[in-house]
Amino acid sequence: MKPFFYLLSALLILALAGLFVLKQPNGQPWLSVADFASNTQPIYDKLKSMWREVLTHVDDIVDEGDSLLNEQEKTKVYRWKDSQGNWSYSDEPISSDSLEEVSLNPDDITVMPAFVSPKTESKALTTGKNQAPAASLLPVSPQNALDLYEDANNVQQLMDNRAKTLQKALEKNGG
Repeated sequence: MKPFFYLLSALLILALAGLFVLKQPNGQPWLSVADFASNTQPIYDKLKSMWREVLTHVDDIVDEGDSLLNEQEKTKVYRWKDSQGNWSYSDEPISSDSLEEVSLNPDDITVMPAFVSPKTESKALTTGKNQAPAASLLPVSPQNALDLYEDANNVQQLMDNRAKTLQKALEKNGG
C-alpha cells in the first residue's frame, strides 16, 4: 500500500510541476508564479491579520493557564524554629511563635518521612500517640545489643594484642 501511495504522490507532484514547464500553443506556460502572486495579496493580508489575532488569543489563554496552574500547584508548607534554633518543616501547622507559611512548587521538593529517634518514639509509646514498637528503629534487637558490645570489646582486645606483637617484632628486628 505504501509504494502505491508514494508512486501516486510522485505522479501528482510531477503533473503540477509540469504545468509550470509545459507550454500552451501560444508559447506561454499553462501556469506561472504571476498567476498566483497577483491575486493572492488580499488573501495573504487577510490570513496574516487572522494569524496575528489567533496568536494574541493563544498567548492570553497560555498566560491564564500558567497563572492557574501556578496557583493550583503550589503546596503550603509550614516552617518554624525549634528550641535549638533548627528549622523544621511540616505540611500541618503547629502552635509555635516562629511559625511561617511557605508556598512551594511540588516539583522542586523531595518528600521524605520524618526521622523519629528511639527516645522520641519511646516517649510517644508511653503516651499512646504512636503504635509502632520502639525496637523497629534499631538495627538489632535489644537482647542482642549486649552480645554485640562484648564482641566489639573482644575484637578491640585482639587488635591491641596484634599491635603490641607487631611493635615487639619491629623493635626486635630493628635494633
